Amino acid sequence: MKFQQLTLEDKPLFDRFFKERRYENAHYNFTNLFMWRKAYNIKWTVEGKFLCVKACWEGETFFLPPFGPEEGLADVVEIMLEHAKEENFPFAFQGVEGYMVEWLEKIKPGYFSCKPERDNYDYVYLAKDLIELKGRKFHTKKNHVNSFRKTYSNYQYVPMTADMTQQCIDFMAAFTYGEMNNNDTAVIHVEKGRKEFKGVYGVINQEFCAHNYQEALYINREEDMGIEGLRKAKESYHPVKMVEKYIVKVK
Repeated sequence: MKFQQLTLEDKPLFDRFFKERRYENAHYNFTNLFMWRKAYNIKWTVEGKFLCVKACWEGETFFLPPFGPEEGLADVVEIMLEHAKEENFPFAFQGVEGYMVEWLEKIKPGYFSCKPERDNYDYVYLAKDLIELKGRKFHTKKNHVNSFRKTYSNYQYVPMTADMTQQCIDFMAAFTYGEMNNNDTAVIHVEKGRKEFKGVYGVINQEFCAHNYQEALYINREEDMGIEGLRKAKESYHPVKMVEKYIVKVK
């Protein structure tokens, strides 16, 4: 396998693979991989009908599951197993969605072990819930948003453009960005706010979804990384489902 570094010019190829089937994992898109390409030393190659991605975090090398059809999966997995052996690192897939676990068990019964990664489960919400904040379960959220708007009545929500890069680096009150991850689900890649502006996170969340994702059914707000405060915050918005992810290794 001949892997190469990920560059901006690779986006059309990645987009083509990611659109060929439905992926729910928030990391399965070009933007997320490109954002983290240096930290994770992300590399890629194409083997037949499959896009193969390799990464390394804190000295541990691993693969993402190959992106492509079920047909031919057995062959590409064998190639990846052989590559790990040649490069002398323990074979592992990370961020594996449930259907892929079933595929792997089908092609090599009893060969792999599968461990759920609860800290990396994605939180998925109804878009209309995040936009409307209706009902008793969102009463506190709505109060925080209303309080912010009353206190900072002259605030502005504006679309982010390239010439605002320095303002984001200097850190405005809040900024966020995301994109459609599949045909009905948007994913929020980044959301940052200054805590001294009480309620700013609720406002930037609602404003961004309302301005960009009125037509989406779901909003994926990614994982909590096992951080207690972040988990509490994500649970407080009442997700309607979680995208389960698994680590798959050779037994």
